[in-house]
Amino acid sequence: ALARVVASERWDGLTVDLESLGVSDTIGLVRFLGNLRHDLVPSKGLSVDVSAATSLSAYAQMGYDLTAMSLDARIVLMAYDDHGPTWSGPEPVDRLAWQRASLSVLLSRVPSSRVVSGVAGYGYTWPAGARLHAGVRVADAQAFKMAIVAHVAARFDPVAGEYEATLLDGTVVWWSSDRSIRLRRALAIADRVPAIAVWELSSVDDLG
Repeated sequence: ALARVVASERWDGLTVDLESLGVSDTIGLVRFLGNLRHDLVPSKGLSVDVSAATSLSAYAQMGYDLTAMSLDARIVLMAYDDHGPTWSGPEPVDRLAWQRASLSVLLSRVPSSRVVSGVAGYGYTWPAGARLHAGVRVADAQAFKMAIVAHVAARFDPVAGEYEATLLDGTVVWWSSDRSIRLRRALAIADRVPAIAVWELSSVDDLG
């Protein structure tokens, strides 16, 4: 059925995004991708989104047989949301070192030509003293505006590869900009990964 929709709508292909999986889903996911690849005509692309991890055991625990999956689909590594206001304290959304580590582990099992590096094009807020779930996601321009309105400096952290600002009310903001994404593109190029995927393009200004 999906293959017919792809053909009738003249799509370039499909991306499978199934999250919160576990070990018990490993075989089923591989079979699902294999069946999709069989049903799609060869000219149509097939990719699968994979949450980032820094060890092979962690990837396996999330239900990923990386090598088997890559035979039928390109692997889109979702290398973002290492930190966020609903599950962690205020830290970079996707530190360069964490991205490098997760990509390195993935490439130990999957050829670089079969990988797309997914990067964040947004940020998060951590209100001072707030409970989890109080922060929100912000676009690049929103984050800069928040710093300007508060008359505080937005600081670029070259190690994390993201901007950070602490507002007058104590709210901490970490976010990616075009500068952040260019660093991540360079990381992908260094590892011979042919493409990056930005989530989401509309959140980043001046991305040329």
